[in-house]
Amino acid sequence: ALINFRAHVDPKRITKTRISKQKQISKLTDSYNKEQLVLVLGAGVSIDYGLPNWNTLLQKLLINTITLDLGEEQKEKSIAIAKLFDEIFSPSPLIAARYLKKFYQDNTNEENISSFEDAVRDSIYA
Repeated sequence: ALINFRAHVDPKRITKTRISKQKQISKLTDSYNKEQLVLVLGAGVSIDYGLPNWNTLLQKLLINTITLDLGEEQKEKSIAIAKLFDEIFSPSPLIAARYLKKFYQDNTNEENISSFEDAVRDSIYA
């Protein structure tokens, strides 16, 4: 059940108010219609639908990034470097994500280099 938290006079004291299912559905529908609905799902929820998990996504982005840097003819080297990068910085995918985001921020205006968001989208749905 959705719970609406409201702070009263004393901010240290918070009370919960239960919302009926009908009101929950109404609020969800209203948020959806106003394009204000955001679903926050745990990692892996979309794997069954063929979308990559976090590590696979980062691996694809690394391969694409290194290929952009070295050129398409060096794709095999890009794959090897991306795997090595993953092994060196494992288990911290945040380092890889920060590297990737910085690469795209620094190179987005270059020819054939999309924004970080577009690269993520392309890697997920390609």
